[in-house]
Amino acid sequence: MKEEKETKDEEELQETEGGSLLVISTRDSVEAPATMINEIKRDEIQREKHLFSQESRSEGDVSLPMSRVRTIMKSSPDIDNISQESLYLITKATEYFIIYLTKLSQKNGGNLGNVDYDDLSEVVERKNALEFLQDIIPKKIKYSEYLELMKKRSRR
Repeated sequence: MKEEKETKDEEELQETEGGSLLVISTRDSVEAPATMINEIKRDEIQREKHLFSQESRSEGDVSLPMSRVRTIMKSSPDIDNISQESLYLITKATEYFIIYLTKLSQKNGGNLGNVDYDDLSEVVERKNALEFLQDIIPKKIKYSEYLELMKKRSRR
């Protein structure tokens, strides 16, 4: 194993033209930051390994049915193979997104205990980050308003 140099910070005092003192810190070696970065990377890799370990990614750990998520993923023509890790991550991400959307809707809705369609559509309409959902969760309109919209579109 490679021995790491012990580094120590040296501080040097310098007087400026105005008479104030500056403290300048220098390092004997640049290996210390690299060593710290490597340690951080190792810790991150260990955390990721734990995330993907069999014990932590069981189907009991997710609320949505993974088979359903797999079916939805396979419906995309760009997807050929789906690994267990990616299926798990997409399922977890979907759960977090649903939680995010419902909490926003609950906060902005009138009834703090429940979330209804109007709350969801209101959040989707107002929040730019959720713009991609406007076709899926449109704001409710009356049939007469719909007919007027269609007339306006046909005139164009």
